[in-house]
Amino acid sequence: MNKVKEEQYQRFDDVMHRIYKRLRQLHGEVNTMFPEGITSSELSVLKVASKYPDAALKEISNYLDIPGSTLTSIIDRLEKRNLLRRAISPQNRRSYVLELTQEGIKISDLHEAAEKELWKKVLGALSENNERDTLIELLDKICRGME
Repeated sequence: MNKVKEEQYQRFDDVMHRIYKRLRQLHGEVNTMFPEGITSSELSVLKVASKYPDAALKEISNYLDIPGSTLTSIIDRLEKRNLLRRAISPQNRRSYVLELTQEGIKISDLHEAAEKELWKKVLGALSENNERDTLIELLDKICRGME
């Protein structure tokens, strides 16, 4: 790992806390569109189930990096709210996939639109396309460097 100057750390710490604060504010504004009590974990499961309809529960658990027992609890809550249902996988009859109900699709679509709006606000803070591309490339580099 490369040596970080104290001044760089301080500036970075300040900027990241301001970003976190603003993202929480924006996220709060966006979350008013969702039903009372739906959690970010539940929204994540709905998003993955929508994006990867043929994914087995084990694959979803791995993708979200959560234990199978946690995923089961989340699925149970979402089934009680009639947002999704377990179905036998057409590829492997020994495993299950998740199917979104009409209400689940509606919430998943709302979440996708809200998230898109949030990220557009973040990227829109930069005025040039090359700045946005640079930001994305740097964040990707940071992510790879932290693995």
